[in-house]
Amino acid sequence: YRFLGPDPIESQVATLLQRLVDGEAPRDIEVAAVDVKEEPGRRGVGGAIQPGTPQNDAAARYLAGEMACLANTPRGGALILGVADDGTRIGTELDADWLRHRIYELTKHRLTVDVREVDLDGTRLLVLTTQEAIEPVRHDGKIKWRVDDNCVEVDPTTWHAGSVVAFSGSATD
Repeated sequence: YRFLGPDPIESQVATLLQRLVDGEAPRDIEVAAVDVKEEPGRRGVGGAIQPGTPQNDAAARYLAGEMACLANTPRGGALILGVADDGTRIGTELDADWLRHRIYELTKHRLTVDVREVDLDGTRLLVLTTQEAIEPVRHDGKIKWRVDDNCVEVDPTTWHAGSVVAFSGSATD
């Protein structure tokens, strides 16, 4: 056997990280398989950035929904955490192991994500990655998947039909 190239999600993450280093704003560079977010709950009154903490349950709840959406998307996806839409590097202090376990709990033990630390020119970010789910992962009772760079609700029949297309190799990138 031989691998036919690098993992496409990892390649897209590397490309987006480089584009962030180059100063591009996430809103201009996000793709269907890779999203960029600031950590929810880090802004106070007037938009001031608050200090981060190793555990932020509001952020974990939000990220569980985002990662379920990516897992429900053909081929899975990744989320880069710690950069605002305008490109401001806020960073994150979330503990990677705690976040991984909390997402697992919040998705009723249906989703395990990979959480890695990244240093982006002195700013600590997290990269959360998931593979495509075999069965849809519901969050708050809904099945969502990515369409372009948005999570949208989908019914179970459509989800299963979309997975069949992806597994048959007929889906396009």
